[in-house]
Amino acid sequence: MNGPYVVLPGGAVPSGGNVYDREVLRRMPAAVDIVVPGRWPRPDATVRGRLAEALDGLPDDAVVLMDGLVACGVPEIVVPRARRLTLAVLVHLPLGDETGAPDGLIDCEGETLRAVSAVVTTSRWAARRVTELHGLPAGRVHVVPPGVDPAPEAPGTENGARLLCVASLTPRKGHDVLIEALASVGDLAWDCLCAGPATADPEHAEWLRKLIEHHGLDRRIRLAGPYAGAELDAAYAEADLLVLPSRAETYGMVVTEALARGVPVLASDVGGVPEAIGGDAGLLVPPGDAGALAAALRRWLGDAGLRRRLRSAARDRRGTLGGWDETAVGVTAVLDRLAERFSPGWLALREEADAAARAELVPPDLRRGAGDLVVHDIGCGTGSMARWLSERLDGPRRWVLHDRDADLLDQARRSVPADAETRQGEIADLSAADFAGASLVTASALLDLLTRDELTALVDAIAGAGCPALLTLSVTGRVELFPADPLDADFQEAFNGHQRRDGRLGPDAVAAAVEEFERHGLAVRVRTSPWRLGPEHAALTERWLRGWVAAACEQRPDLARRAETYLRDRTGTCAAGDLRAVVHHADLLVEPR
Repeated sequence: MNGPYVVLPGGAVPSGGNVYDREVLRRMPAAVDIVVPGRWPRPDATVRGRLAEALDGLPDDAVVLMDGLVACGVPEIVVPRARRLTLAVLVHLPLGDETGAPDGLIDCEGETLRAVSAVVTTSRWAARRVTELHGLPAGRVHVVPPGVDPAPEAPGTENGARLLCVASLTPRKGHDVLIEALASVGDLAWDCLCAGPATADPEHAEWLRKLIEHHGLDRRIRLAGPYAGAELDAAYAEADLLVLPSRAETYGMVVTEALARGVPVLASDVGGVPEAIGGDAGLLVPPGDAGALAAALRRWLGDAGLRRRLRSAARDRRGTLGGWDETAVGVTAVLDRLAERFSPGWLALREEADAAARAELVPPDLRRGAGDLVVHDIGCGTGSMARWLSERLDGPRRWVLHDRDADLLDQARRSVPADAETRQGEIADLSAADFAGASLVTASALLDLLTRDELTALVDAIAGAGCPALLTLSVTGRVELFPADPLDADFQEAFNGHQRRDGRLGPDAVAAAVEEFERHGLAVRVRTSPWRLGPEHAALTERWLRGWVAAACEQRPDLARRAETYLRDRTGTCAAGDLRAVVHHADLLVEPR
């Protein structure tokens, strides 16, 4: 794998996105960072040119992770390069959710995200948001929540009067709502420290200062500017309650930073904030509602029992928070699986094992009309299925190769020993008309990547075309490793959960496909087609094993701490020629009755 390369916006202003980028990059020693300073997401022509030049200088097929602030506003730069590079975009906040965002950014973001190979988001809410907003395939969007550093528990004060807000002074963060709420509880004892930069929107920051003065709160609310490092640690240590009145928030890293110290949270019920709180360690109020925020503040300041309960819940939540090592493992897993899934090298490495697994498969009896056999291969990759099947079909044939990747289509076309046509597009968009005149539809290692709706649409298209189908090498969720290890079952269960993410069928694909084809009255035969990997397959076994473990850790970050030792032991056994693996798959042969 080249890199991976990580493209960042630069800038020293503290933000959750900058912290996430920095902490993950620190834990990816093989990564190469490319910093492109500018006024993102709408930079000038000079900065756009620098970004284009940086991407053009990367090797073909390089895996590149781009911060969404850089990538999503410039589709004219990113989209044309998504064919040559394997691009992933890290979305900290959908661009259209930033208050006052320029018109057109949502369309730009959608064009970019639909073109890249993967999207990484920081919460389940954000994953749903970008999937629905831009019509993305479910399997393309991944969730890797931020980590948090361990910290000493904050002692707190008896009356809970020390309030802390950590956020940039921008309209989205809702400081105006907080100021109005605090003005409503001015009869109670409290003071509030607001730590965050004012440079993103100086006019708004100045308006906030005037609003504080208008309410006579300039001695009780302090806009202290950006805090970081020891200064920020000290602010958390002295706080009784974190207040986050945001109008939109993808996750809210400051929430977990507070909880890591046992500090409860009062926040807007928006975006991924409830995920960050993770239970009863905070109070949630409607966004933009100063009255509701004031009522919650009055409850906190006036109810000692409530303060005790929230502090106890915050201490409990403190012990469940994941660290940045787990976040880095999750991001790395996404990039590793991109390299594996889309790399011609990976496809070449597995071709022999795929052929061996299909060795006893008998293709359907195809009755030709007046012309040649016409075979449609879906998700063709580099053409492995077509090369294997060409040797087993009698008579002249013509191939129609389908894939979303133009480079893979080109390689497949040149390697298939017959006349071949290529069609670039999404599998979900195929219909019966696309298979008109087909003698056979084939696919390999595809069904488990589909959602139920995508599978239903594909089956409807094949059934509507009235032709047989040969759909091979769908994972069934079962792996056998010899010698066995007590952790094998944990990694298998987590991997299967990863395969089912975002509605994908994963190990359930075979049963679902049989049900869908039988709904159309078609005859379906199922046969097993396992990979049987021994010492002669050491390179493939190690590559598969690393991807299997990486996906499991992405699903269950708590496995990351044990994965390093597990992989070291397993790859060592593999290198010594003593590891054997059976990776179970199934093939479907579908024919009209």
